[in-house]
Amino acid sequence: MSNSSPTVSDGNPRLRPVQAAEILEDGVRLLLLADLGRPEGPMAVLSRAALALAALMDGTRDRAELVLEFSRQHGVSLEPALVSYLVEQLDEALLLDSPRYRADLAARREAYRAEPLRPMLLAPEVFPAGAGPAAEFLDRLFLAPGGPGRLPSGKASGGQPSPRQGRACKGVIAPHIDYPRGDGLYGQAYLRLAEEAMSADLYVLVGTDHRGELDQPLTLTAHDFATPFGRLQTDSELCWELAASRPWLDNELAHKDEHSLELQAVLLHHVLLHCGPGAGEERATRARVLPLLCGSLLGVEPDPGLLRARRAEVDAFVEELGSLTASRPYVVIAGADLAHLGPAFGTEPVSGEDRRLLATRDSETLALVSSGDAEALLDDALADGNARQICSVTAIYLAMRLLQGCRGELLGYRQCQVPDEPEPLSVVSIAAAAFHG
Repeated sequence: MSNSSPTVSDGNPRLRPVQAAEILEDGVRLLLLADLGRPEGPMAVLSRAALALAALMDGTRDRAELVLEFSRQHGVSLEPALVSYLVEQLDEALLLDSPRYRADLAARREAYRAEPLRPMLLAPEVFPAGAGPAAEFLDRLFLAPGGPGRLPSGKASGGQPSPRQGRACKGVIAPHIDYPRGDGLYGQAYLRLAEEAMSADLYVLVGTDHRGELDQPLTLTAHDFATPFGRLQTDSELCWELAASRPWLDNELAHKDEHSLELQAVLLHHVLLHCGPGAGEERATRARVLPLLCGSLLGVEPDPGLLRARRAEVDAFVEELGSLTASRPYVVIAGADLAHLGPAFGTEPVSGEDRRLLATRDSETLALVSSGDAEALLDDALADGNARQICSVTAIYLAMRLLQGCRGELLGYRQCQVPDEPEPLSVVSIAAAAFHG
């Protein structure tokens, strides 16, 4: 093994959040472990016995105690050298919270921060990379099935003003599924933004951290976003002010490969430039975004202590943002999908009756969103251990906390198929909502 990097300390090894995939090697079933937040990074190949040992590495036991605990649980005596070998193997794969991992993380974080802006990941597969084609493509979301059926007022020549124009929209929930499947629901949410939320100069983008979600509940980035229309500017000064006393920028790398905010940034930039009253270069140049990714409030398993600590982080963020923006109204845009069920997500196939039941449960959740009661929403998700696997519980909860006192209006709901399944066995549910206070 290489000794060129810092080695794991002699303290208590702690396994970081990982994902496992079974592989077959010379007729033997093994497990391939990768970092949950970086599946393309270094990996470790383990036997099932080694995985059982790694599962004991929670930071509470040193190597001698790992030997004793493994023997107690499995009735097998281990050589201490085997424990040390596994610790080093996991550490070289950057799967332990260790000096080697932290040095690698710091180097990758600095490399990301040295980039001029957060690059587009989804163009041209999900949307066109060029400004003209992208504008035409995004306009079609307003006219798609389930959408408002018209472009924002002022967009088309001779367009009629909306009867709702002048009513202030304080925030929206839009999908973060790909544009083709979310089409009309994106149109519903962004029509409200175009026609009712153009007086703000700060847009708080709240999205789901799908890959690093177990590390911490809230993560900012100070990077500007690349879109087909150029640079969408982040309020970097506000980001650093918010992070002055808390580690909200420490996991900034999560933004690099996360799509949930990119989809909002691209559509928002389009709206600022091309849609609704006051749209144009001056409007887009003046606007700033505050990009925030949300992880799990619970971690790997429900843990009341962890939940309290992470809710305290949310409380602190809401209070601090309110203090720093007391005289600066902002609009909240949450990119949030709902249930993820079926074989694509590790559950049983979804039948027609399952879909009807899902629609009923989702409607109950969305009624809580409309009520504006963030705590009731969170309690509802926790009551059944988030059995529907709603990926955006934290994002919706935080958005509602930031919109305290506002009531939501449901704009649309849909259940989407998962692409490339031989038959429709899995489903993602999505919705759009607008908030007024």
